[in-house]
Amino acid sequence: MGRIGLVAFTSFLLIGFWGPRVVQRTTDWTFHHLLFERTRQTCPKSAKNLLQLSKLYSGKNRLMVQRDLPRALELVEESRRADPEFCRVHYQFAYIYLQREEPSKMEPELADALWCPTTGAQAGSLWQRYWQLVLSGQVAPENAGQPPPSREEAIQRQEKLIETSQRKHMRMQNRRQRSPAGGQQESAAKRNEL
Repeated sequence: MGRIGLVAFTSFLLIGFWGPRVVQRTTDWTFHHLLFERTRQTCPKSAKNLLQLSKLYSGKNRLMVQRDLPRALELVEESRRADPEFCRVHYQFAYIYLQREEPSKMEPELADALWCPTTGAQAGSLWQRYWQLVLSGQVAPENAGQPPPSREEAIQRQEKLIETSQRKHMRMQNRRQRSPAGGQQESAAKRNEL
């Protein structure tokens, strides 16, 4: 076998070995769901990846054929466990609870989402729309048969939620400032425990 034959044989082996892998990865990159599932296999504790998968299952991304809210909730809970200080999960929790019509669980998560730099604007617009629906009686109270809250009751509930969320946010900031690396070591230690 001459030099040309060796080059041809080596090329054939490389194409035969890497060709199917390239085709598979190309398919993964074409479909968000497959890409995030594969990423989950290689990096199972990535809070961002778990959040993206949750968004797909919750129907935020129209590329998913079927919504699966229990699966979306499971994934966002896993994301929170992977990184408890990852603030983007609050908006996703609120979105899922809103679809499941669970306002008592949705309201605190939405209030927490207001403090997150990446979801604050979305949370603010959802917050306003939600409370307009509450005041107009279009959002059913969780206890059937009860009338919608009065404007004063709704405002008091809003203020209490914001105050509680603000206190929680301030405690987290203080904890980060006291930590030598700005909270990074603490988060890394929590991730290592998982």
